[in-house]
Amino acid sequence: MPSSYDFSDVDGFTCGTVGPKGQRVFFLQVREGAVQASLKMEKQQVAALAKFLDEMLSDIGRKRAAAPLPDIPEEADFQAPEGPDWIVGTIGAAYEETNSRIILWIEELTGDEEDEAASARIALRPGQVAGFVRQANEIVAAGRPPCPYCGAPLNHDDGFCPCWN
Repeated sequence: MPSSYDFSDVDGFTCGTVGPKGQRVFFLQVREGAVQASLKMEKQQVAALAKFLDEMLSDIGRKRAAAPLPDIPEEADFQAPEGPDWIVGTIGAAYEETNSRIILWIEELTGDEEDEAASARIALRPGQVAGFVRQANEIVAAGRPPCPYCGAPLNHDDGFCPCWN
């Protein structure tokens, strides 16, 4: 069974890719002390998580107008893993006001309902979330450009899209 994690004092929270454009594998990476988790994600999951967390930071900032959160992005270095610890399935998020932390709950994608899924609980400072959002947006944008007609990524060899037939 893959490892479950409880990160309460995160040193690094980032995302990155391994492989060439068109064949990239996306990872969410969390580090606390000597423990590091590299969780495989789909490109769309990275983009959606970044968008959601960016909106969450904005909502928290509006609600805390009298005492805003620091918004200095804390970016972490991505270290290419040899492989994923496990594949991300579901993701949940909440704001813990008492500690000014954004909590992510991530559950492993399993192929069988009887398999017990690994999970990760990650407590993040707002600056770590802001740094992740910036990094995630950069790596998603660095991929193949979308087809102007259907939005699917263009072929990385010749810029062709099957919808052009």
